[in-house]
Amino acid sequence: MDERSPVQPWDRLDGETNRWWQRFGRFRLLGPDRSILAVFNEWRLAKSREVSRSAPKTWRTAADRWRWRERAEAWDESLRAQAAAAAEAERLRVLSTGYAQQHERVRTLDKLAILLLSELEEIDKRWLPDVKSIGSGDTAERVDIVRFNAALVEQFRKTLEDLAAEMGERVQKRDITLKGQPMKAYIEVSPDDWDDGRGESGSPEPG
Repeated sequence: MDERSPVQPWDRLDGETNRWWQRFGRFRLLGPDRSILAVFNEWRLAKSREVSRSAPKTWRTAADRWRWRERAEAWDESLRAQAAAAAEAERLRVLSTGYAQQHERVRTLDKLAILLLSELEEIDKRWLPDVKSIGSGDTAERVDIVRFNAALVEQFRKTLEDLAAEMGERVQKRDITLKGQPMKAYIEVSPDDWDDGRGESGSPEPG
């Protein structure tokens, strides 16, 4: 089995002398804006000679004979293909790792939902202490109250929506009940409204 690499257009051709093949190599590496005059002057400068305004006929004849431009353009196309292949490989790598993968997003959202639910089941996280002022001026009275943590509930609900979206499902809006208590958007309670019942944390359990 012949495992040798296939011959490429920019490889040395049969009958092409080493001198002209090396000159073609410098021409090829000049890039898309290459010219015979440019590579000729590069050769002259390497020999400490002044630049020329035109390439000699011998160079132009050799370039035509050995199809310099055609072979150099094949090299350019090969580089473009390699760059495109590398970009595609990187794109596929990125799409197959981390949060670009659906199951990774679902796993993380599930962890977040569990965390938020555990927060909601703690009374001191579900009910937040606050202060309200009644009246104004010297007659103003401070009243300690508790507010329902509606923002935490909303974050939990949105996390469930994100999970449903990842799974191609639709979340039906419904009331969420924790320990027999429906969650309301906003509840305000003053100490005068508390009964004697208190939760294990010592915080009042609003009725």
